[in-house]
Amino acid sequence: MVAAEAIRRLSPGCCAVATYPAMGEYPKGRDETTETDRRRAKKKIAALWESIGFERFREEVWLLDTAQQTPIDLHQQHRAHLKALSHAYRTVRRG
Repeated sequence: MVAAEAIRRLSPGCCAVATYPAMGEYPKGRDETTETDRRRAKKKIAALWESIGFERFREEVWLLDTAQQTPIDLHQQHRAHLKALSHAYRTVRRG
């Protein structure tokens, strides 16, 4: 949700946003991280990007076309889901 918000706020005037999956953190340490760990992390990152409207472009490069309606719709769906979770949490905390 944070990534989608940042992209929406920073993308006016841009025709596309490009990204490339890579691990930013190494739970086991960089030297102990296996290729299987890296592939698993990239797969999870790609699934997240796809959920906010990115599409695979070439090899491991992903693009989000800021002119398409789909990313906007997905962003609104994620916002609504987050709002519902927040409301449910507050309701449980009060009750």
